[in-house]
Amino acid sequence: MASFPASHKDLLDAPGVAVLTTVTPAGPLQSTAIWYLLDDDGKLKISSAGTRKKLRNLQADPRVTLLFIDPANAQRTLEVRGTATAAVDEGLVLQNKIGEKYSDDAGSHDPPGTVRWVITIEPDTVNARG
Repeated sequence: MASFPASHKDLLDAPGVAVLTTVTPAGPLQSTAIWYLLDDDGKLKISSAGTRKKLRNLQADPRVTLLFIDPANAQRTLEVRGTATAAVDEGLVLQNKIGEKYSDDAGSHDPPGTVRWVITIEPDTVNARG
């Protein structure tokens, strides 16, 4: 497992937007802008509704890339390539943590009955630039 460089940890801690790329079952790539969290356990996580294409994609092929771009310097980036696992977000613990990070009621964006999933990214390769 690759580790996150201290030089770019601020990108993981900041309430920014990253681009998640997954592989569709037919082979093309699909990218989505997402919120993220470097959780207390040191793992990089995102939240997804169970109906989202990104979740279906990674259940079929767990390879993912997550790209962070420094909003103050587009030449400074962090690319995380790895393998994703998904589990139901029991009690909406991750969704609430992400809501706190982004000062948002994250649950207000979902219709009633939405099942939320925790997607955990295990980094294989981490590339820091800038």
